Amino acid sequence: MVSDFRKALATIATAAKLDPGRITTKLFRHTYCAARLQSLDGGSPVSAWTVKVELGHGSLAMIERVYGHLGQTRDRTEGVEYLPTVPEEAGTA
Repeated sequence: MVSDFRKALATIATAAKLDPGRITTKLFRHTYCAARLQSLDGGSPVSAWTVKVELGHGSLAMIERVYGHLGQTRDRTEGVEYLPTVPEEAGTA
């Protein structure tokens, strides 16, 4: 079982002509948290407490400080859409 994939992320970033430190595991946590706070659970917005538990934080302080503004998002969906942009330094294929 893979438990540490930082080297794989650095290899992928290098292959994409990005700075190897640009794609990190923290980036995935940040993206997940932001997307999760903008989604629905049974028709109701997902609570910050639920996200706190899912991420393993001991208190709501971090969620509220960093992502608190996302709880005010009016457009919520059952699913999460992620439409990535192509970084300029990656060039074209």
